[in-house]
Amino acid sequence: MKKGCLFNLPAIRESLLEVYYHFDEINAKLETKREPMTLEIIEHILLAYEYLNTLLAQDIDLFNPAGVYAMLELNHIVLCGKDPAKRFEFHQHILSTRERFQKRIGRILKWYKEKGKKLPSLRKAAQFYTLALSQPQLFIEGNHRTGNIVLNYLLVGDGFPPFILTVENAIAYFNPSSRIKYSDKDKWLDQITQIGVSEGSIYSLLEKYGDTRYLISKYCQENP
Repeated sequence: MKKGCLFNLPAIRESLLEVYYHFDEINAKLETKREPMTLEIIEHILLAYEYLNTLLAQDIDLFNPAGVYAMLELNHIVLCGKDPAKRFEFHQHILSTRERFQKRIGRILKWYKEKGKKLPSLRKAAQFYTLALSQPQLFIEGNHRTGNIVLNYLLVGDGFPPFILTVENAIAYFNPSSRIKYSDKDKWLDQITQIGVSEGSIYSLLEKYGDTRYLISKYCQENP
């Protein structure tokens, strides 16, 4: 695939709305039931991808000190959108999220520097998602949504198609994600019984369901 692509927001909206319309039947089949998907959640996800397009266009690296707080902003957008009034309403939550992020992002940056950036692209994306989502989590809330968006940042930045939630892949995505969420990355038993297997499931999803229709091809540039 080509590098330098931007996300196709209308295509992402269409897929997420399909999940929204079928969410009750999807949720009924999950190992762990999830909170309802709302139209507000979808709009915030789209705002986050809009922001991510800006980061990609400016070649911002989320995994260096100069760009890492853009990752935090993605989480703020996923939860609160961009409305200043809502940001003010959730001011204390935003401050608490920033405090947690500052304490926990160092581990992920260390992983990326020493190991992550050297991994094959799909493995790197799956491993980041697992690190961010497993306990102790990177953010107070919105780890699934933010983790998936950053995962797609990694994929598209390496010239791979993104993984976007659809009715077809939702169950196969939510089930391992829940297992990761309730596993502790610091416990060896969780590592061998849950995290490793679930990371493999996420890797397989990226491999199977990566789709270029969620990118705007006219913004793509040929790989050098």
